[in-house]
Amino acid sequence: MKRTTNIFIVHTPLQNYFVTQIAENFFGGNQYENILISSVQSKEVDMFDRIQIIEKKNGIKKIIGTLKSKFLIDRYSKKKEVKIFISHTSGLLDNYIFNRIKESRPSIEINFFYDGILYFYCYRERFRKSHKTRKIIGRLIGIDYKYDPVIFPHDSEKISKIYTMLPKYTLGLPEKHVKVELRGLEYRPKPLSSLILGGKPALLTNAEVQKIYSHILDKISLNKKHKLFFKGHHADVSRNFEKANVAGQGFEDVTQDSPIEEVITRYSPARVYSYPSSALINLKSMYGDSIELFCFYIKEKKQEIDYLMPILEDLDISVELI
Repeated sequence: MKRTTNIFIVHTPLQNYFVTQIAENFFGGNQYENILISSVQSKEVDMFDRIQIIEKKNGIKKIIGTLKSKFLIDRYSKKKEVKIFISHTSGLLDNYIFNRIKESRPSIEINFFYDGILYFYCYRERFRKSHKTRKIIGRLIGIDYKYDPVIFPHDSEKISKIYTMLPKYTLGLPEKHVKVELRGLEYRPKPLSSLILGGKPALLTNAEVQKIYSHILDKISLNKKHKLFFKGHHADVSRNFEKANVAGQGFEDVTQDSPIEEVITRYSPARVYSYPSSALINLKSMYGDSIELFCFYIKEKKQEIDYLMPILEDLDISVELI
């Protein structure tokens, strides 16, 4: 019996979790060979026949791991029964698959899977230093990296299926949508602990971000035993949170270049406070009612998040306008 090979490319804990759900829901039989190429460690390995880890914290190992993964993709993509799953086209391997593999081997089936709010509106990624790095590394390992600000080309004919937990709000042709039912993860929050998820949204001024932080700090009632964490964005140098914390509330800064899902697992806060974002949508979808979420936005700029409001409402995430 010929087996269909499924190759999943993932870069974050959320993506790792999501493709595990896809494999469990749709590709659990013996007729499938499931391969995971990941830059994060997978805790759930039962659904995968092979796991290729790319070590992202070591430059040389990352290049070697990426090259090995390219060889693996090249070898398997010569078969007829191959489905490849990517979340967007920004990553080096994802870009190679979408722009090169599919062009040279049109029989390969390319599928996309949910990766945050970029699936809900016409998101455009700005050119950054990381794109230059990918282009350089690509040249070293035989990949011609192509920068395109549209990293979720939802209307492309190359896409076979779009796997999403929220097809009602996902871009792309409805007939291409495949709804994925998520199995809630076990989560044991630590009592008397909160996390403020920060950053610098492009649509907000520094003063408006500080206003949101100040409002959150006023909302949180801390006692001596309460632990407060703050995770900002690693590239945000505004120090808006420190400026807003005029009362000098004690907190542990856990800002790092890691996805929020990974940070949540590490510190296990009972509550998360933030502005509306894909992070809250992802956390709610993964952990359900085990984690309490609160988000705030500037009243005068509500129209900027109107597209998110129905989604937040469906997931029972309340938004307070201030």
